[in-house]
Amino acid sequence: MLNFIKRKDDKQPIYKGSEKDFNKYFSGYCRNLVQKLTKPYKLKIGKCEHCSTSKGQLDAAHLHGKERKEIIKKILSNYTKGSVTKINLNDFEEKFIEAHTPIEETIKILCKRCHKKYDNKEDLIASEDKPQISTLPIGKYVRAKIVELQIGGHLNQEEILRLQNLDYSKEVFGSSFEVLRKSSREKKDRLGVSRYYKDQYIDGYWLTSQWYERQRIKFDKWILSVKE
Repeated sequence: MLNFIKRKDDKQPIYKGSEKDFNKYFSGYCRNLVQKLTKPYKLKIGKCEHCSTSKGQLDAAHLHGKERKEIIKKILSNYTKGSVTKINLNDFEEKFIEAHTPIEETIKILCKRCHKKYDNKEDLIASEDKPQISTLPIGKYVRAKIVELQIGGHLNQEEILRLQNLDYSKEVFGSSFEVLRKSSREKKDRLGVSRYYKDQYIDGYWLTSQWYERQRIKFDKWILSVKE
């Protein structure tokens, strides 16, 4: 049951009802509020934080674990007893805004293409404590994890430089090619065979396409090392 009541003293709006109904009636408002909060940040960044494109529409994507619905759920948990939620709507708005501060720890600016990729990788997120077991083919798995690590801010410039080093790539991944290359002219080997994916990864770098199932354990160990 949904009720709206007002305090007699200050006339502030109060919501009283189920958490499900709260989401039903206020989810759209929260979505619009996020758009309002992120608009200046989107203009400031001015490009996709994964592929660096500035063309087309840019989206404000919530980081995994900090999605809009999760933020709402966390706030309401402190105002729910049994099956009834009772909260001052002005207080809710204030806490919802606070949950997006600092905004760079909650939001990533992504193009439509990268946003869709990121949203589709929720079931690929690895545990912080152990390597992930995945049934994805190794090539798709590597690409998905590289996107996730980049968007999550786990790949710093030093690691990106190391991934361009052949000795490092051999030692860490057992790779015969540098994991990343910067120049598109270097995508082919001396026989003219392309050894890198056609799409750019990691802010304009190319990711090698030469991955084998035997490398999965090494790759998972590397994931844990860059997340430390």
